[in-house]
Amino acid sequence: MLALHSTAADTRFLQLLYDPLYPGQLTVDARPLPVPLVHGEDLEIRVLIDGSVMEIFAGGVGVWTKRFYPAGAKPQGVRLTWTGKVESLKSLSVWEMKPISSDRLTT
Repeated sequence: MLALHSTAADTRFLQLLYDPLYPGQLTVDARPLPVPLVHGEDLEIRVLIDGSVMEIFAGGVGVWTKRFYPAGAKPQGVRLTWTGKVESLKSLSVWEMKPISSDRLTT
């Protein structure tokens, strides 16, 4: 299980579950969603966060868009947690995207 939390209030924004016994399915916040995978293909998941919107891409296609409302006026940090066998996670990359302006979330 992969989960994203707010660093300010420890609020969980997102929970992703993948069971290799069901390779064509990803569970996002307790909702099973179909994922197009070729037999034996590794599942690649991308989560993009911009302000108060998350977009989840799995298997090369968009599977879920989620709106969330962090507490407070300032953007909060994000903490990632992984529950499961470490060897089942092939790779993990995290990037911080630079905002296009310093006040775009407030105007």
